[in-house]
Amino acid sequence: MRLEQECHVVIKNYRKDGTPFWSELSMTPARDITGQVINFIWVQSDITSCREIEEELRLTKEFLQRQLMELIDDVKEVAKGDLTARSQMTTGQIGIVADFFNDIIESLRQRVIPVKQAIQYINLSVGENFDTIRQLADEAFQQTEEMTRTLESVDRMNLSIQEVARNAYQAAELARTSADTAFAAGETMELTASRIFDLQKTVTETAKKIKHFDTSSQEISKFVTLIHEIALQTNLLSINAGLEASRVGEENQSFGVVAQQVSRLAAQLAQATQEIEYIAQNIQSETEVVVEAIEQGTAQVVEGAELVKDIKQSMNKIVKVFCQIDELVQSISETMVSQAQTSQAIALLIKERTEVSEHTANSSRTMSTFLQQTVEVAQQLQASVSVFQTDVG
Repeated sequence: MRLEQECHVVIKNYRKDGTPFWSELSMTPARDITGQVINFIWVQSDITSCREIEEELRLTKEFLQRQLMELIDDVKEVAKGDLTARSQMTTGQIGIVADFFNDIIESLRQRVIPVKQAIQYINLSVGENFDTIRQLADEAFQQTEEMTRTLESVDRMNLSIQEVARNAYQAAELARTSADTAFAAGETMELTASRIFDLQKTVTETAKKIKHFDTSSQEISKFVTLIHEIALQTNLLSINAGLEASRVGEENQSFGVVAQQVSRLAAQLAQATQEIEYIAQNIQSETEVVVEAIEQGTAQVVEGAELVKDIKQSMNKIVKVFCQIDELVQSISETMVSQAQTSQAIALLIKERTEVSEHTANSSRTMSTFLQQTVEVAQQLQASVSVFQTDVG
């Protein structure tokens, strides 16, 4: 102990009769103005009454501690969940606490009993409903998937119907165009047939004229033959005249000149006759070729006219068929459009039902999850309250 510090000492003494008493000795250092210790102040006090009170408090505390330990021993099973445990202590302040504690435990037991019953009921009911709702959710999701696949099939069918409708419309346009083309071709063929018939008439008339020309050529040949005979007779006459002139002599020289001129004329006439005959023969030959060609052309024109007539009839039939095809395709197109509208309406309805089914499935799945969580919480709560023993054994 340093002398510069204040100190207290408790001293136990005994009286002459042997009873103890306590005194407290206090030492306080006295300092000068510089803080140096110059002396010590000693004070002694009798603290026997204080020590007696402290001793009484200590004994009371120990007694209370023993009672409290007894109380703890009585109710320590409560901490393990045994709500049937009770404290047997009924005296003193701890007895009051024990009675209050017993009341609390009984009140807790009365609270836990319905909680355990409710949890058991919740576990039973929720477990059954959980299986049902989970099955319902699974079925709803399965139905949603099936409706989704159905919707996809309807969408594909709708696209196919729309494609068929477009193709039918295009086919109708093509059939209408083909019908118009066939009708125009029919009119063209009719005009062609008319012109071919006119050509047939012209060719026939030309053939008649050329045949008449051939007849004329034959007549020319006859005249040429006649002229040729005349030329021969003239030539013979000129020879005779020449002979006669040479016999007469110089007295009729002019007659000889005439005879020579007649002879030259006969020669020229014979040559011209040969040329005319050659030309007439060429004309006749060419006329025969032309007549034969015209006859063949006439036959071909007639055959072409008949062919055009047949083609015209075929074109008329084709026009009728195209008109029927146009009407049929138009009907198909209208039917396809109606089916497309119906398919779209069905797809929209299935989509709405799919959304409702999906919403139901999601709600069921959410409810299933919620019930599962409820079951888990209930099981945890049951596990928590199961430690409490509420039945008095």
